[in-house]
Amino acid sequence: MIAPVVRCLVVAADPLLGAEMTALADDLPGVQVVGVVAPLRAVAGRLPPCDVALLADPGERGGPALRQLVAGCGRPAVVLARSAGVDTYRRALAAGARAVLPLPAVPAALGDVLVEATVAGANAATSPAGRVTAVLAAKGGTGATSTALALARLAGATLVDMSGSWASLAALLGCRSERSLADLAHVGEGLAAAVASAAIEHPCGLRLVPGPAGPEIAAALPGGFAAALVRDLRAGGPAVVDAGGGAFAASREAAAAADRALVVVTPDAPAAAAGRDLVTTLARAGSADAIRVIVNRWSRRSELSLRGIARTVGVPIAAVVRDDADALDALADGRARLDRWPGRMQTVALRELAAEVSP
Repeated sequence: MIAPVVRCLVVAADPLLGAEMTALADDLPGVQVVGVVAPLRAVAGRLPPCDVALLADPGERGGPALRQLVAGCGRPAVVLARSAGVDTYRRALAAGARAVLPLPAVPAALGDVLVEATVAGANAATSPAGRVTAVLAAKGGTGATSTALALARLAGATLVDMSGSWASLAALLGCRSERSLADLAHVGEGLAAAVASAAIEHPCGLRLVPGPAGPEIAAALPGGFAAALVRDLRAGGPAVVDAGGGAFAASREAAAAADRALVVVTPDAPAAAAGRDLVTTLARAGSADAIRVIVNRWSRRSELSLRGIARTVGVPIAAVVRDDADALDALADGRARLDRWPGRMQTVALRELAAEVSP
């Protein structure tokens, strides 16, 4: 019925709905289901090779929105909905979907819309221009911001503040900013250009995208915004996102959408336990394979061994930064002196990770 094999990717937040959509596609000859992914991963553009995306309709109030899903997939999209009324068709077609199919459906109906989708548009898959790495703190005081700053400096990557803290990266770097990510939350399709216009340049050459000014604003960022931001950052080159402690939905969303999430812990039991909780939260978003740990301020006198930290947190250790109190003088008094950061210990420990950030 369908000429060479059509590779379909199912995008659904509800596992049961995803299973129903997969079973429907599996009943068609000439169709191969390549996987089922969460909506945030689709919005971020982190997709396996495929020809058509089968999207479960998130509804009018769902986040991420249907338009974000279609844009993130970058492939011809077919929307499947429990209730496919006139409003559903209007939203889907306005979002750029090729067709809409009501559920439950028969396989032959899906075959017809797949033919329409594959004929209507060629594959739009493109290789990303860079990688996005999110850095998160297991708990306060572990050094996530200083680690993100060091990685961005070593990799020559854009640094994005998604922490939602009162002490912003712009203030730490002594930069004045007129716009932040909060001003871009409802830009929509022009997000990439808006992010470029909001970025500020530090005299050392570091490029910074200021974050929301305070926790109240960070908590109010709409669903899907952070994942769409990650996708557009990736298209513009390598980037490092300081996601803080993952206290806000937007920072967790950015970490789940990133190509790699690095959880920073110190070598003590409370930090390791907090790291385990954070890793569990991120893994539920479908990013378990991309999570690693950075052990900060390590010494042979530390409370926990490296093996004990890895066992407690539950993911491999990507880097170990040895304790270097003198180096932190470059970040003292609320102002970063980037000519002295990162220090020698940080540079040695993070050099390989930085090379992965900027392939």
